[in-house]
Amino acid sequence: MTAGQEVAGAEEFDGVPVVLYEDSRAYESLTSSVPLARQRAGRLVGGWGHPELVWSTQLLVSELATNALLHGCLRGRLFQVRIVLRRTSCGSRSATRARSGCRWRGWPGRASVSGGGC
Repeated sequence: MTAGQEVAGAEEFDGVPVVLYEDSRAYESLTSSVPLARQRAGRLVGGWGHPELVWSTQLLVSELATNALLHGCLRGRLFQVRIVLRRTSCGSRSATRARSGCRWRGWPGRASVSGGGC
């Protein structure tokens, strides 16, 4: 899926809000990747017609990317930032590829106390 690509479909599918826009990009495990991810997220969300979400999205992506670098990324490996905009929410996550094959288990529920990342 390309940056800023709109996803066509109904508003809900089996009670889950359908994704309107989605973007995913891998970054090198360097500190210089954090501002790149943050700036890209802001441009995308603003371009998707939600300038009121730009600041908070940039803050979240910056925190997630920093955490991925500090706690989950091995030198020389990539980390991925994924941003999803639904009609009722905007979410982001970062993931790293661990040697153990840690897999993403889906978006955390409303009562979750952690992000459920790897």
